[in-house]
Amino acid sequence: MSTFDAPRARAKRPCPLWVDAFQRDTQHLQADEVGVYMLILMAMWTRAECDFPDDDARLARVSRVSTRLWRSRIGPVIRPFFVSEDGSLISPRLRKEAAYVERHVTLQSNRKTGENPAKALKDNKPTKSADATADQPRNHPTQQPNNPTERDKSLSSARVRVERFEEFWDVYPHRHGAKQGKKAALEKYTKAIKSGATEADIIAGATRYQGDRKAIDNFAPNPATWLHNAGWQDEIEQAQPSNVTNLKPRNGETRIRNGQRQIWTGYDGWIQEHA
Repeated sequence: MSTFDAPRARAKRPCPLWVDAFQRDTQHLQADEVGVYMLILMAMWTRAECDFPDDDARLARVSRVSTRLWRSRIGPVIRPFFVSEDGSLISPRLRKEAAYVERHVTLQSNRKTGENPAKALKDNKPTKSADATADQPRNHPTQQPNNPTERDKSLSSARVRVERFEEFWDVYPHRHGAKQGKKAALEKYTKAIKSGATEADIIAGATRYQGDRKAIDNFAPNPATWLHNAGWQDEIEQAQPSNVTNLKPRNGETRIRNGQRQIWTGYDGWIQEHA
């Protein structure tokens, strides 16, 4: 993993936070435990290797709790979020985000200076420009376009990263449980990201859509259609708990609706039952 020239430089740069994923992963934690987890992540973010010494006293100090409290309650629930390696705790995801931020800063720097990343590779210089080149497609021209508009488009394409499509695919309410059109959905998902949507917003919208009346009644559109129509921006018609059912009634099954007795006939659905 490439590192910044100084940990202090990273501390001044934003640390990406996927809110929905963070909330899901920490929903079992108490409020003070969530705070400790964030404090440790921030401490790691300011270090060159995105790690922290695996030492109870130092972990307690940076977490702002006593060593006794860390060992008895806080530590056991926080440690599973990290990996112990050579006497240090590391967060693989945090390292990945740090590498992403560094590449992003490098691309912005090259854009301002007009530096050609391929030149550093030719000179066998292990500079950040070489890391930026790795993010470009193999058939991408090594010479940056002279036209500013074309250069902006090439940089925009290099920054597009689709990392959470599988998460979207899992949470989207597919019709009758059938999962079809995955390739088309991936294309629409990628196009939405290129257009400025965030993966967090799309996944959050798909999660909300699970509670939509149409989705619960198995009338959800195909994922590709939903993505094409920017469904994550739509208002959701939340179904009432008393009306929610994912099971198809059996023929002859009855129910009481608005004081009237109804019977399920299959093809015609629910009809009024007459004495």
